Amino acid sequence: MKSVTLQEIQTWHSGIQKYLTLTFDGGLVINNSMIVAESASLEHSICDDNQLEFGTVAAASFTVKIISTASQSTLQGQGFTASITCGEYTRDIGRFIVESDEKSSDRRFRTLECYDELYGVLNEDFTAWHNGLNLSNVSTIGAYRNAFFSYLTELGYAVTQEQTTLPCDGVSIVTIDQGGHPVANFVADGYSGQDVLFSICQANACFGIIDTDGVFKYIRPATIDQSAQPSQSYPTGAWQVIGDPTGRYSPYVQGSLDFEEYYTETITMVSVRQTEKDLGGQYGTEGATYSIIGNPLFFNKKTAELNSIAQLLLPFIHNVTYMPMEFKTPACPWVDIGDGISVNSHYGYAQTVLLRRTMNGITALMEEYDVDGTRTRSDNANNQQKSILVLNQKTNEMVRTVDENTFRISQVETTVNGEITQEISTLTQTVAGLEVKVEESVSGFFFNVVPTDNGDGTVTMDAHFYLGQSDVTRDYDAKNYNWYKKTEEGRVYIGYGYSITVVKEDFGYGGEVEAVFTLLSGMNAETTQGRWVFTIGGVNYNAVIGFDEGTGG
Repeated sequence: MKSVTLQEIQTWHSGIQKYLTLTFDGGLVINNSMIVAESASLEHSICDDNQLEFGTVAAASFTVKIISTASQSTLQGQGFTASITCGEYTRDIGRFIVESDEKSSDRRFRTLECYDELYGVLNEDFTAWHNGLNLSNVSTIGAYRNAFFSYLTELGYAVTQEQTTLPCDGVSIVTIDQGGHPVANFVADGYSGQDVLFSICQANACFGIIDTDGVFKYIRPATIDQSAQPSQSYPTGAWQVIGDPTGRYSPYVQGSLDFEEYYTETITMVSVRQTEKDLGGQYGTEGATYSIIGNPLFFNKKTAELNSIAQLLLPFIHNVTYMPMEFKTPACPWVDIGDGISVNSHYGYAQTVLLRRTMNGITALMEEYDVDGTRTRSDNANNQQKSILVLNQKTNEMVRTVDENTFRISQVETTVNGEITQEISTLTQTVAGLEVKVEESVSGFFFNVVPTDNGDGTVTMDAHFYLGQSDVTRDYDAKNYNWYKKTEEGRVYIGYGYSITVVKEDFGYGGEVEAVFTLLSGMNAETTQGRWVFTIGGVNYNAVIGFDEGTGG
């Protein structure tokens, strides 16, 4: 809530005539005498869904009808500041750009449809900007958002961001390759300003708006105490902003109040996943889960990293609960989107969070507050389905249902030099009681075995586990890599380690060396398997990821 005095509130609600002024950048001023009575309408929202979804970024819209002689030329593309005066008090209600200037059929009037500066940003394509970032300087979410707003200034947008620290500012958005160089966790394709800002805000459990002062602000909804009761000085038929120490209140229009008799479910767990079927990471306790799915800033993360991200975000999501309602009130331009509101009605006491507002009129300026919500929460929400490609077009997916765990991983047949030959196939195998299904897909995780013929009748097998283009084999203990000999007589354990050397004659025609990499983390299991197939007399060695047949000599 913006600073306001009791005297100003009383003035705005006293019935004194109000005046709308549009001050254009070029010097043109349009006031009440040139505006059709009560034709102004301002809409602003941070969430239009039927349940709260963090990350929403929307431009405010402003519509007004003016007389045609207010300007000799079209106002399309022109910027202006809208302000309303009531007595001795003047409040800016926003800065806008005219998107369209349409004349009425009789040419007497013109309707201006306008949006704030965010409208152009949301529709701009930032694919080239993202893919061209210097990752040595922009390696965290905090640096990423700072770089984005710096670039907006270069493009000529009059948008700056508020100076604040967000919970996931320190989270990395790069992977370090074998040479020690940062590699982007995803390559963008069709990446708009809407995508960029949604990714940033969702990753930090907040919303984004441009405030009346033209600054982009990260909005975090107010916390509601469901057990609170109105003070004695707070009369029936009025409402106030929660947390206002002065106890100031405003009346609402009798008969306009409509509210549900429940609060939205309290979030007890946060889940962060790359796809809807991915296990990902989570933190919290059993109950209502808030899922963040498909946010590219969280791509190519290990389970432990995603668990930490979920832990960072839960405190900012846990207490966001509210009572769905709508009502009409005399205009209160000092109230902000995201403010908590309490209503003392004839039917009981209710609290909510201001998610959407519509301001209508001029002299009889009124506002409608409308907040949607459901009692219980579905777990498939907040899924960012955008045209975003993971690094090298790879994605990892682990599916957990009640009865099975299914791991999907890309399989690539390689030569003795590790070159990809593009042969892909499918296998299902049981490992440690979990169903592991290896099938065709694209994957950020890739387990491979590279053989080397030592020229003395032996072959050395080297295990390689990749995340994107980075070899992370030795990030895990050597005991995670186990080797087995498979012949017609059966399967025999032959050792563990990052590599193993075998004698070809011990296997015979059709014998196999099976490499198994297994990583257990709590209830999550990540398992991939590779094998080497021998055929006497061959000249090429082919490591097949999965259980496909190949040749070797």
